[in-house]
Amino acid sequence: MTNKVTKAGSISRRRLLTTASADAALAVSPFRINLLQAQEAPIKIGFPVPLTGPYGAEAQDQVRAGQLAVAQFNDAGGLNGRKAELVVRDDKLNPGEAATRTLELVEKEKVNFVVGSLSAAVQLAINNVTKERGVIFNSISQSDAINEAADFSKYTFHEALNPHMTSGAVGRYAFTKFGKKVAFSRRIMPTVTRWFAASLRSARSSTSRTSATSAIRWERPISRPCCRVSSR
Repeated sequence: MTNKVTKAGSISRRRLLTTASADAALAVSPFRINLLQAQEAPIKIGFPVPLTGPYGAEAQDQVRAGQLAVAQFNDAGGLNGRKAELVVRDDKLNPGEAATRTLELVEKEKVNFVVGSLSAAVQLAINNVTKERGVIFNSISQSDAINEAADFSKYTFHEALNPHMTSGAVGRYAFTKFGKKVAFSRRIMPTVTRWFAASLRSARSSTSRTSATSAIRWERPISRPCCRVSSR
């Protein structure tokens, strides 16, 4: 009877030791290590912005704002313990450079998604790279171009206000607050300015302060074309 008990007890000990050895082997196995690394890897956010060029100061502000948001996210515990990491690249306000830097972010840095761009052309270059590789891109450019059907993809998002929204709001406020005449330059962005002028005209015609109709007059003084919205 004693022999049976001892034998049974020794079998249990052997099983226990075997199980413990297997657990120890699994704990140090490459599979287990890779699994843990995947669970603990940071959420990498690619952020191409024009750090050099005419919008460098604004881009620096965007980077600081992004870093602050990431710090707040991480201080709050992240996403189920996963922290975020902002990976910044200088797109130099150039579509070709932006495409190269975005490709680097996707293939080398293995970012989870991409945010950024100030220029209309730059955002389209970034979007071409991300949608081909199935990576989410959230554009913060105010340009409407990325909303067109040709640039649509299930990975493309546009967070910023577009010119229709901003010009409509400004137009309604300006005519109600300041009266009849508005003039502004369209040297850099003529298409946006035409949208702006149309929104101003619409806002002006819907204002009840006066029954006068609005007229848009395009002028080209020297090399600085502008749009003047006036009341007749």
